[in-house]
Amino acid sequence: MNANDIIIGTKLEIEIPEYIKSFPSQTSSYISQLLDVADEKNITIAAPMSEGRYKYLSAGLNIVVYFLSHRQELMHFNATVKKYKKLGYLEAFDALITSEFKKIQRRMNYRLNTVLECKYVTVDDQPLIGEKPEFKEIPSNELKNALTKNISGSGICLIMDNSFDSGMISDISIDLESMGQIRVLAQVIRSTSVENKKHEVGMNFIYISPQDLITLTKFIFKKQRLMLKNNPISKK
Repeated sequence: MNANDIIIGTKLEIEIPEYIKSFPSQTSSYISQLLDVADEKNITIAAPMSEGRYKYLSAGLNIVVYFLSHRQELMHFNATVKKYKKLGYLEAFDALITSEFKKIQRRMNYRLNTVLECKYVTVDDQPLIGEKPEFKEIPSNELKNALTKNISGSGICLIMDNSFDSGMISDISIDLESMGQIRVLAQVIRSTSVENKKHEVGMNFIYISPQDLITLTKFIFKKQRLMLKNNPISKK
């Protein structure tokens, strides 16, 4: 795979390794977009943004680019910023791809044990029809609260007050702390009673947008890095 295989307009997430080392407590990821492909190694990306502000990338800066392929596979590659330029009203940067494209697989099934706040509503007890659902605005009084037990790129386990039958579908908003919220449709695959009259409900995602999948994967990466950093064994 090379740059010619990426669709123009694809959403990108830019990570700056240099910033991770210098400012580990601050965000090092920025949202961008593929604007042009000159050849298999040279691309033009929109100026990355974070919290509504453009991020200037200096020439020679090394970056890591994450994106979802047309097959919905999460990919990444390394690149070096070449120069800044203007494309009409757009702020942009040329970049040279410096590595092979690599597919991220294990994070899709890696289950991160973490407690996150969620709000959900049951939307149907039948399998989803159609590839891309339209999320509707839901009155706050219809939403119920739950906490995650674990989460992965393909599913979630919730601790809830109610049990659910296998096959039921829920619209779930998940709070990823400093990385904001994502919204998914998930289908129940199991529900078991646990202590304190709670229920442990395992679900598979049946829809998550490409951008929300990137955000979730980056959240899992971040948590794993912190776990390794804080693990005394890993420091020996």
